[in-house]
This record gives sequence, C-alpha cells and structure tokens, in this order.
Amino acid sequence: MLFYLYAAIIVIQLISITIDIFRSREIMILIKSTAVAAFFTMLYFYIKSGKVEVFATITIVVLELELTMIVIQEDFLHFSTVYPMLITFGLFFFFKLKKALWFALFHQAYWFGVFLYGYNRYETHPILHDITSIEEMAIINIFMVVFGFFYYISTEVAYKKLERSNRQKAILLNEIHHRIKNNLNMMASVLGLQILNIKMNKTKNINDALLNSKLRIQAMAMVHESLYRHKEFDTISFYDYVNNLTNLINRSYDTSVEVCIEADKIQLPLESMMQLGIIINELFTNSIKYAFKEDKNNAVSIKLQEDNSEYIFVYHENHNKNVHITQLMQSTTLGIKLIKLTINQIGGKLEVDKNDGLRFTIRFPKYYRTN
Repeated sequence: MLFYLYAAIIVIQLISITIDIFRSREIMILIKSTAVAAFFTMLYFYIKSGKVEVFATITIVVLELELTMIVIQEDFLHFSTVYPMLITFGLFFFFKLKKALWFALFHQAYWFGVFLYGYNRYETHPILHDITSIEEMAIINIFMVVFGFFYYISTEVAYKKLERSNRQKAILLNEIHHRIKNNLNMMASVLGLQILNIKMNKTKNINDALLNSKLRIQAMAMVHESLYRHKEFDTISFYDYVNNLTNLINRSYDTSVEVCIEADKIQLPLESMMQLGIIINELFTNSIKYAFKEDKNNAVSIKLQEDNSEYIFVYHENHNKNVHITQLMQSTTLGIKLIKLTINQIGGKLEVDKNDGLRFTIRFPKYYRTN
C-alpha cells in the first residue's frame, strides 16, 4: 500500500506543480519540487528495504513539514488548513492502533502550535479568529480520529478472519495431502500383495485379479467422491456409500444380488469409511464369486449400528451355510488377508458364524488412531 501511496502523492504533487508554474508561484513550486524529490528518494529506498513502518513514519514527517510551509505560505487560507486533517486518517493505515493514536495526538499538538502561531501573527484573520471555523476544524479532526479508529478496528477484524480462514485452509490442505499419501500407500500395498499372490501362483486368473484390484481402488476413490458430492467434508453417509459401492460391484460382475442396508443414518469419518469400504468390497465380491448361484434367491444384508463407544458392523449372506469357518479364516487368499489387516488397523474384533447363512460381525471403536 505504501508504494501506491508514494505513487499517488508524486502524481498529485506533479499536477499541483504544473498548476503553480502557470500561476507563476515560485515559492510553492520550490516547496513541492523539494517534496517530490524527497518522495522519489524514499520510494527508491523503500523498494530496496521493504520497511513499511519506518518509511511510513518518514513520509508522515515530510508531509507535515511540506504542509506546514504551504499553510504558512498561503497565509492560513481555508483550503490549505484542510490538508493537515487528511494526515490524521492516514495514520491508521500504516501503524498499529496504539501507535496510530499516539501519532494522532502528536499531530494534533503540532498543528495546534502552528495555528497558535498564525493566531498571534494575524490579529484579524477571518478563519483563525472565527470561533465557528475553529469549531469546524476541531470537529473534523475529531471525526478523522474516530473514523480512523473504527476503520482500523474493522480492518483488523477482517484481517484476523482472513488469517484464521487461511490457517484453516492450510490445515485442510495438509490434511488432504496426508490422506492422499495414505490412500496411495494403501493402494500400493494392495497391488503389492496382488503381485505377490500372482508370483506364488495363488492367483490363476489374471483378468479376475485385475478386476479385483480395480474394484479395491474404486472403493477407496468413492470415499472421496462421496465427500465432494455433499456439503460435509469430514463425514460420509454409510448408507449412500455402501449402496453406491455394491451397485458398482454388481455392475462389474454383471450380477443383481439384492443388498439390504441398515445404518440408522450413520455418518462416518473418511478413515473409517475407507477401511469399511475395503472390507465390504472383499466380502461382497467373495459372495458373488463363491456363495451365490444363479438359481437361488441371492441376497446380502449389511448393517451398521452404534453401541456406546463402538460400532457394530454385520455382513450377512443368505447362502454359504456349509462353509468351514476355520478353513475360511486360515485361508491365505488376498481377500482374507486384506480383511484381517484392515480389521487390525481399526482396532476391531471379528466374529464369524453360520446363522441362516454366513455372518461376519466386526466390532470396532468409534475413535482410533490412524497412521
């Protein structure tokens, strides 16, 4: 702002000097030309140093001296006595409130001395000896101080709000970067496990492995998509997310397995939803590939409920009644590994039972630390 103030002052001074040249006012030309040279010099050193408060103080002093000479030269004419009042308001642009008020006090005291000098010099001056003019100037000066005070307060409040907003945005941006890093690491780990399974000949169908990897990545991406689509940027609707995810998996395998979702309008934070998304993806794709047959009424129930300080997640498929639970949980397939790993990450406990089909029950705390 100080740079533009210098530019404005110099332009105004040059215009004023041009007018004085046409009016042959040599002394005024000398005063203003000296001031312009001083402002050019200050502008040069200000650009080099960037010390706003120092050069603002010097600028005020130079303006005070220039205006003093102009007011005296103009014999305290009314238009010249208005100029010093403008400085009062300008003090609140460049200084903290306390310092601006002190400068305003010194400014008023200085000009009181200048006008006292004029009062004694001109015994019949139409302005200096007119009580109405003096009252008007005093009121204008007070108004300038009050206006400058409220301007400073309003600017300071706006600045603090902007500063707080910028801090919040910086924190949010760091959080986003942190989440992206974690998600990319998670994707890399999943793909690494998939590659390991292929190398160990545990995965025979490459197309199926690629489809599984694609769905795992999409399950993570859908969490962010859910955030972007809604006004809330920190929680996700469990029902909406699971509904979209299971629809995606059904389309990917060209199936139409019925999914019943119960969640009581529960909203989960991103990290929790990301972990559950991985678990649901593995369980549902496993159900489609191994549990259901075309000639049966295939259905899955997915439920999430709150219980004091923990969540209870239940995945139930209406077939697979004859599966051997011990063998299932000791399996070395990638899907089971991911389920166990993810449950461990959220500090959860898994229970598997056969009750009208295969049922997975996971209890995990509402709040847990993530890396």
